[in-house]
Amino acid sequence: MRIAVCEDDEIQASLLEKLLIDRLSKDEFYNRTENVIDIYYSVESIENGIVHNRYDIFFLDIEIGSDNGINLAHTIRQLDKNTIIIFTTSHSECVFDVFGVRPLDFITKPITEEKVDKVLVEIVQALDTDAEIFTFVSNRENISLHYSDIIYVYSTKRAITLITAREEYVFNGTIKSVYDRLPHYMFGKTGSSGIVNYMYIYKMSTDGIICRISKLGRNINVEVSRRAYKELSYNYSQYVASIRGRLNKLW
Repeated sequence: MRIAVCEDDEIQASLLEKLLIDRLSKDEFYNRTENVIDIYYSVESIENGIVHNRYDIFFLDIEIGSDNGINLAHTIRQLDKNTIIIFTTSHSECVFDVFGVRPLDFITKPITEEKVDKVLVEIVQALDTDAEIFTFVSNRENISLHYSDIIYVYSTKRAITLITAREEYVFNGTIKSVYDRLPHYMFGKTGSSGIVNYMYIYKMSTDGIICRISKLGRNINVEVSRRAYKELSYNYSQYVASIRGRLNKLW
């Protein structure tokens, strides 16, 4: 996991780095990947850094010298819509100005071990797809599925078919209503009537998608419209490169 800290106060930056190193080394979830922490002391330096490095998590001071950490966050969001942003600030009232860039949370200074622990727990919860549930009614039965169990969803008129590795479910609805309830960093539209889980994609081309269900080679072939392919392939590449994609890689 690659983490970037942008903080113009060297003492605060060193403190946050130390707290992160101590906490990450003790957590089994974070030890599933190698952890790298890069420290930047100015907006200019981190803007140069993100040209050559991809980060999973950013800790950004809202006030970085004479620069604005919120504007920096907008730049980061343009490069990667899936990355996690945490703001640090000395002024709690600034928090209300940052939600246009969708930060996961904020840390008010002084930075403490308890505050860092709280945020890292939230990050685990945000990255743990098994903790997220999709519910619906099929054949008069309430069904709850983890997002990670859903492979492919498609519609025929007003009937929705949802495919998992073990079972297929049919229920009433529209593909739009289903897509709106699923996390877009994890699911993409294959056209006007289909949704695919990026986790299960084994191969993708303009000819279609192969979703692999098991290591034994059980596959699902999914059609992709020409209109949807460009955006779908771009979003899929973003997912594969993200920490979510690397942690939940199946094949």
